[in-house]
Amino acid sequence: MKKYYIILLSVIVTGLFLASCEDQLNQMNPNQATEDTFWQTESDFLLALTSCYTPLKNALNGGYYGTRGVMLRIARADEVEFRNDIVDVYTVSHFTNSNTNSLTQGMFYQFYNALYRTNSIMQKLEEKQDDFSVEFQNSVTAECLFIRSFYLFQLGKEFKNAPLKLTASQVPSTFPIEKSSQAKIWAQAKEDLKIAANLLPVENDLGKPTKGAALAALGKIYIYEEDWQNAIDVLEPLTGSPYSYELVADFYWNFDEDHSFNEESIFELIIDSTGGTDLWGDGENINSTQTNTRPKEYAAPEVNGWYEAQPTQTMMDMFLAKPDKDGNPDYRARMSAAWDYDGATYYQQAFREVFDESKWNTYWILKY
Repeated sequence: MKKYYIILLSVIVTGLFLASCEDQLNQMNPNQATEDTFWQTESDFLLALTSCYTPLKNALNGGYYGTRGVMLRIARADEVEFRNDIVDVYTVSHFTNSNTNSLTQGMFYQFYNALYRTNSIMQKLEEKQDDFSVEFQNSVTAECLFIRSFYLFQLGKEFKNAPLKLTASQVPSTFPIEKSSQAKIWAQAKEDLKIAANLLPVENDLGKPTKGAALAALGKIYIYEEDWQNAIDVLEPLTGSPYSYELVADFYWNFDEDHSFNEESIFELIIDSTGGTDLWGDGENINSTQTNTRPKEYAAPEVNGWYEAQPTQTMMDMFLAKPDKDGNPDYRARMSAAWDYDGATYYQQAFREVFDESKWNTYWILKY
């Protein structure tokens, strides 16, 4: 009997041990979350919100503030000329672009990538509204609407008429929808911003939208629509309490590393030298960096840059048409570009020490 008791006890203990091990080892892989296993906690929704900013920073595939996204936007103006072997950017700068351009395709894709994410979050939050406080729901909804409106405004600005996606679906039959007009896209963006402005705080964590940011974005859309009175009505209150926006003392503070999130900053995307070493990825793999290659792209070969873009003579002529009150070139020009003027420096060296005489008549971008 004693022997039987010992054997029986051994079996019970072994069974409990194995069950305990199974509970501990049977863990969900956080990198393989599904619709059913995610969306359970506040942390899940906050992680999902963070992902909505990533398409803005995508380096090569059309992120609006990524390396190529910025190139596409400034290329269409008169300030910068790109090297002709940067083909996708060069064709945009000369208005010979086609729908086969991989960069413009990428920008289009990133807009809808982000819209899918914001729409997904709001749909899941509505499904699980009983699980979260009203305060948390309002916070997530406000941020989602701000981000969605931000993308909708840029979508209408860059592509004019486009499909207006306000729901998230993985059912292929729901993917094709007719284009909406730019006016309709911007109308939705304005509606989103009005709701967001009512829900967002006046002050928020760095990199997060605020009430002032929502109103400023709304006012900007009114300006693009040439709806001047509504623009005044929305933007003028931002010049007083409870807001603290004002022009900074030095124009260059808006471009240096020491004055991020200054008094002129309304909504600022965090781009920092943190994370991994992958400068060219989509920003979502484990080795992605949170910085970008723009300084390297625009710098001269003399400082180990790739010299892909330079200020145009047209821009410099406008800058230099009239000196300041002390007879110096326009301060904005000196902070935006480097060229051969008295006291000019480039990458902490005198301009004429960096370049040989054959390049003393060239201009180089400083802003980025």
